[in-house]
Amino acid sequence: MFSAKPTAICVLTLVAAGTTASGAPGGVPPSRALSGDALAATASQGRVAQSTAHIALRAERSAPTDDVRGQVREVARRGDASADELAAIAAKAWAARLGVDAIKLLDRALVLEPDHAGALDLIAELRESLVIDLPLPAPPRVWELEETALEASIEEAFAKAGPLPPSAREVVVWRLEQAVHPEFVHSTALAKLRDERAPTRAFAALVLRRLQPGQDANPLIERSLLDPDEDVRRQSALALSLVGDPAVAAPAVRALSAKNANLRFNAAQALGSMGYSQAIAPLTNALLSSSSSSYAPPPRSYVFFGNQSAYVQDYDVEVATGSSIADPVINTLVSGAVLDVRVVGVSGGGSSTRQRKVLRQSIEHLAGVDIGSQKSDWEAWWANSPYNPVNQPAPTTPD
Repeated sequence: MFSAKPTAICVLTLVAAGTTASGAPGGVPPSRALSGDALAATASQGRVAQSTAHIALRAERSAPTDDVRGQVREVARRGDASADELAAIAAKAWAARLGVDAIKLLDRALVLEPDHAGALDLIAELRESLVIDLPLPAPPRVWELEETALEASIEEAFAKAGPLPPSAREVVVWRLEQAVHPEFVHSTALAKLRDERAPTRAFAALVLRRLQPGQDANPLIERSLLDPDEDVRRQSALALSLVGDPAVAAPAVRALSAKNANLRFNAAQALGSMGYSQAIAPLTNALLSSSSSSYAPPPRSYVFFGNQSAYVQDYDVEVATGSSIADPVINTLVSGAVLDVRVVGVSGGGSSTRQRKVLRQSIEHLAGVDIGSQKSDWEAWWANSPYNPVNQPAPTTPD
């Protein structure tokens, strides 16, 4: 795709390299590549920013043209750029030696669509140019490390890869695939799904999705619903999308009716990321049956405000020989008013609003529609939707 000739090595922070769209040089000769404290020391000079890992990129190809620079600056300013557009401009930027901007655009594309084919293809083109400071043997595959040393290397690689941006994570996954036996990677990824660090758990789910697609459904279901970190839940749900069996979505469907509001939110989010169209019906039913004032009439009832007072109404007199007994008869005096009342507003209903929003987003993603937030629009769409069981043809039985 590119006729590239490596000419220099540039230090990246997050994912950055070469020249930028503003024209500022970012490259340094190999003998002056920076890492560690040198990154922090040069940050104030505007050359690189501080980073948790040493990442370098070999800059190449022809000098960037003003046209490419303009396209990069324009799409970088826009917050509504699609993953397709970001990946296309990233390819142009990479070809024009705008390495910093190319990979930043790729990161944005992968945030929008983690499995975007164009972005992943471009990363496959440039991954050999990325130099990430990891304790792994360089590809091709190397098996000579002792088991203890290899396990320690993988542990450190997972810890360092977790905080990296999306494109750098993809390169680390490739490095693991090339250099390490699959059994070690698989067992480590399963263990790291329970790591105390959220970025490490998210990277573990990514590794399982890329290197062991369609496996380990049970731990991934647990992470997709119960993990407190959104990125971990998303990566786990994306991994479940590769199982190819809608049954893996059943726990999330059941969780839509859970008493815990956070669990309901996580379930709606996970179903949207899993990508199974069978989840559209339960998601829509959950949305339309919402009890908020936006989707159902407010409750109303009768309320009594008043007082009750006890008093002696009479005496029950019994007369016997030489004596008489008078028992008091006690009654109650009631005064007050009965009001017909209804709820006119709810304070602190943010969780319901958040729940409806994620339900709409998941349905629109799965069905490929854009309906909005009005109940009437959703009811009209659902009444004619092919995903509504009512509109689906009855199954035929053989004669």
